[in-house]
Amino acid sequence: MIFTFAADHGVAAEGVSAYPPSVTAQNGENFLRGGAAVNVLARDCGARVVVADFGVANPIGGLSEIGGALVRCPLGAGTANMTRGPP
Repeated sequence: MIFTFAADHGVAAEGVSAYPPSVTAQNGENFLRGGAAVNVLARDCGARVVVADFGVANPIGGLSEIGGALVRCPLGAGTANMTRGPP
């Protein structure tokens, strides 16, 4: 099994990330659909890809829409912006 852990960080609001938080959910959905490089590696070795949502700011689509293994265990919708107070 290959676990991919997904979450967003609030400091992205400061423009320090290459991509906006919406891309995190899109990447998770792509992993669940089998369209990412990690899926190729998983198929090659007979492993299953599991996406664990630990705090993605935008919702990852439901299993019935996507297929695949999604574990929802969010600690929140991303973290707070550390430049504006405690995280």
